[in-house]
Amino acid sequence: MPTTTPAPLRFAIVPLANFTMTAFSGFIDTLRLTADEGDFSKPVRCTWKVLGETMEPVRSSCGVAILPWDTLESALKSREHFDYIVFIGGLLHQGQQTGNAMLEQIQRAARTDATLVGICTGTFALYRAGVLDRHKVCVSWFHYWDFLERFPDCDEKQLVAARLFVMDRRRITCSGGRASIDVAAAILSRHF
Repeated sequence: MPTTTPAPLRFAIVPLANFTMTAFSGFIDTLRLTADEGDFSKPVRCTWKVLGETMEPVRSSCGVAILPWDTLESALKSREHFDYIVFIGGLLHQGQQTGNAMLEQIQRAARTDATLVGICTGTFALYRAGVLDRHKVCVSWFHYWDFLERFPDCDEKQLVAARLFVMDRRRITCSGGRASIDVAAAILSRHF
């Protein structure tokens, strides 16, 4: 009897303004290393797409810019299937990471079958969009008080700062930095 190869896991990666390169590259490189046998970087087990609010380059916290492959809005409108939609944040004090258009897209993404992932201050964007209600939320100990200051309505019992990430139903939040590697590995180990 022939064996069938399961469909690859599909990830949308959405770097937000001033995202951190460590979180971005750690997450994607973990996908790349798991995607194939050997060192061929073929997306057999999982695929990913880098999406932006627009097609303009997204500047990272260190100044390096990433060019999106498509917009999140376009991918959602075309009903492109993603198993995970990952929002990667970064610096808080360099202006707003997400405008109203991106918040609307996050809300739209929450209505799909995808699991939403907030990495670093990408978690702030998910909370601001209102898609983390009744979920445990992992925030970096470094940004714990920033989170409470920005979201005074948040129940402190909902926040977790003593772990690298939290998986709560179809929401995953991660403290950021190198923990993005850990959360990517945990997601992939659920499936492979």
